[in-house]
Amino acid sequence: MEDLCTPVSGSNIIAAYSLPLVNPVLYSDTDPNTSSKTIIVPASTIWQLISIFVIYKSTNTAEDRQLRIYFQDPSDTSFLIIVPHVKIPTNTSRYFSFFPSAPLDTSAHDNYFVTTPLPQLTLPPLHKMFFYESEEIDTEADDMEIHILFNQINI
Repeated sequence: MEDLCTPVSGSNIIAAYSLPLVNPVLYSDTDPNTSSKTIIVPASTIWQLISIFVIYKSTNTAEDRQLRIYFQDPSDTSFLIIVPHVKIPTNTSRYFSFFPSAPLDTSAHDNYFVTTPLPQLTLPPLHKMFFYESEEIDTEADDMEIHILFNQINI
């Protein structure tokens, strides 16, 4: 029987999984006037997610919003969806923190802050994170900022 811990000849991927967190990177997308964003892991890299921070600012239009994060493979097939248990009221800013040891909030702290657990995820090249306000209320006026902290492994 083959030892699964031994790197396959010529494979950088298996060897990369055994590396410590040595290359933390902060990726930020702060472009305004959008309620959805897609972040794609570049080719030849692997991302080990550490945390995600989302700032969502809703306009005064209509009703509450619901943030969702879809984790997808390169063909857009979702393999994980994270939905915080707290909605975003009209004309409000909410600050969402996702990290492995986060408690699952069912209400916002001080009316603004929400934490949600993030499973320990490693995203291969060209995998995606699709951040989406599922009610699609004011898609071109609401603002969403995304800050992702991850360990980047070049393969």
